[in-house]
Amino acid sequence: MAKHVAPKIRSSIPTRRELLKLSPALLLGAFAIPKLRDSLLDYGVAFSDWASGATFRSRHLAQTYANADVVPFKEFPYNFYDVLDPEVDLDAWRLEVSGMVKRPDGSAARALAIF
Repeated sequence: MAKHVAPKIRSSIPTRRELLKLSPALLLGAFAIPKLRDSLLDYGVAFSDWASGATFRSRHLAQTYANADVVPFKEFPYNFYDVLDPEVDLDAWRLEVSGMVKRPDGSAARALAIF
């Protein structure tokens, strides 16, 4: 004997899942409105502070080290990628523009010189 299955009737009320799918777009749109943006940021910071306070363990302190265990500042390993190369003469340095450009005469390099 075949069972009769009633057809699903689609409600015009959105489901919770559908509303949750829209929440990122609604939140992003709310940040576009200056009056809402400030209060949303305030509430976000307050929530973050609350969550940090709720998970903070006051008896779980950060590890401390003796002075002998710490690397002296002069010997601290540091990435020197942001230090100027002493072998480069910045006053004499020029940018060469070539290839498929409209004006390979150096006008692009002069335009960059304002930066």
